[in-house]
Amino acid sequence: MYYTAGTSPSVALPVEPLTDLKAQVQHWIELERQERNTIVGQVEDEALIFTVFFGAWDIRGYAELDKDHARSAVESSIKSLFEQLERSFVPKIVLPRTPDPTFLPRWRTERTGPSAIDTHGEVQNTAVLLVQLWNDYIEQTAERWTKGDIYVPDPNGWMLKHIRANQSYHSGIIDATGAGKKTPVFEEVKAPYTSLPVSENGACVW
Repeated sequence: MYYTAGTSPSVALPVEPLTDLKAQVQHWIELERQERNTIVGQVEDEALIFTVFFGAWDIRGYAELDKDHARSAVESSIKSLFEQLERSFVPKIVLPRTPDPTFLPRWRTERTGPSAIDTHGEVQNTAVLLVQLWNDYIEQTAERWTKGDIYVPDPNGWMLKHIRANQSYHSGIIDATGAGKKTPVFEEVKAPYTSLPVSENGACVW
C-alpha cells in the first residue's frame, strides 16, 4: 500500500552491531546539517528516501513474553519507530511489513524442531499473533502519517511464495498458478543458511 501526506549472539559474524534507531537518526540529522552547509549538500528533500526494516528480530524476542506484555512491547516499538521517523524530516519512507519469522528455517531449528524448546508451539502461536499485530499497527499509523509519503510493501507474501514454490517443486506438485513447475529461486528453505555451505550462485532462506 502507498500512503500519502539483526544478528543472533550464537553466530559469529565479522560485523559490528548497529546502534539503535534513535542513535542512527541522530547521526543522520547531524550529517544532514553538515552537508547542507556545503555545495554538495544542496539536495532537494524530495530526492531523499528512507528505508526502514524492523520487526522479525523484535517479534522473535517478544514471542517469549506473555501475550499481554508482548502486545505492549509491539505497540511501544511501533510508537518509538514512528517518533524517530518524524525526527528524520525525510518526506519519503519505505517501511515494509514484517515477515513472519516462524516460516524461516532458523525458527524451526531453534524453536519447534525435535530438539527445540517450543515443543508445544506456544511461542510460535504468540509470534504469529504478534506479526499480525505489528503489521496492523504499521498500516494504521502509516494511514495517519502527515509528514510525507510512506510506502508499505509486503515482503512476507513474497517470501511465502518462494518457500511454497520450493516445497511444491520438490514434492512434484503443480498448482493452478504453475507454482512447483519451475526451478525455485531458493535452493534451500528448510535449514538456516548459517549451517549450510552455499554455492557461489546458490541461495537459501535464513
